[in-house]
Amino acid sequence: MLGLLFPFPFEIKAELVHGKRPISTDTALCLGLFFGMEPRCWLNLQTEHGMRITVRTLHDKVAPRIRTFQPRHD
Repeated sequence: MLGLLFPFPFEIKAELVHGKRPISTDTALCLGLFFGMEPRCWLNLQTEHGMRITVRTLHDKVAPRIRTFQPRHD
């Protein structure tokens, strides 16, 4: 049913379903309208997914080089 009502080419739908394409703002709008949800929900899912991947791949490389900001108390 999604394939019939979702206004994107088959290739884009397949890439979305298989996690090969991120959810853009226009895709989020269409998914939100289709499922009767806020488009922001779809964007939040994409952001969370991206952050998990980034943490998994970069955290150990980046964290040792960054010091936590300590404000001065004069």
